[in-house]
Amino acid sequence: SIITPAEMDTYTFAASAGDKVLVRMSRSSGVFWPEIKVYSPDGTKLCEAYSTESAKIASCTLTSTGTYSILAHDFFGTDTGDYYLYLQRLNNPGATPTC
Repeated sequence: SIITPAEMDTYTFAASAGDKVLVRMSRSSGVFWPEIKVYSPDGTKLCEAYSTESAKIASCTLTSTGTYSILAHDFFGTDTGDYYLYLQRLNNPGATPTC
């Protein structure tokens, strides 16, 4: 949840160089515009997206092995609400379906 205006939530995940991830932030209540940014272990911004309801980074290629950060917030910094955050590695998935 974004409880106060200008709030920014940070999430971290471990990844390897060359991994590709999908990141999506979907608004579930409120009137804010979801914005997401992915930062490398050295703090370099790699990817970003925003939208009126669901911001999506379809494929972000990660540059080095380490801990990455996702910054989730309102694009304008003035509104509040609840959201869902999704992260999926597109290559080398952690689980594969069985039939």
